[in-house]
Amino acid sequence: MCRVIDTVKTRKNIEHLMAERGLTERDIRQRVGFTERRPVCFWLAGKNLPSIDNLLMPAEMMHVSMDDILVRRDEYRQQRSEPEHG
Repeated sequence: MCRVIDTVKTRKNIEHLMAERGLTERDIRQRVGFTERRPVCFWLAGKNLPSIDNLLMPAEMMHVSMDDILVRRDEYRQQRSEPEHG
């Protein structure tokens, strides 16, 4: 079994944390070092998640841990494995 990140809830959480701290998409983009808007826009649209490297800087900016940003799904998904033989 492995945990799965909920991209929609994580997006909402990122927006909430940014709003609480008065941060804009541009603030995050500049801190991470992106010249294009696309990556952060994708995070905020719930289309994908930041890489671990790109998640660390916003977490530090917002004074939270990376775990505080990511929202896990309540359910688990089973990883593919070899069938058990009795």
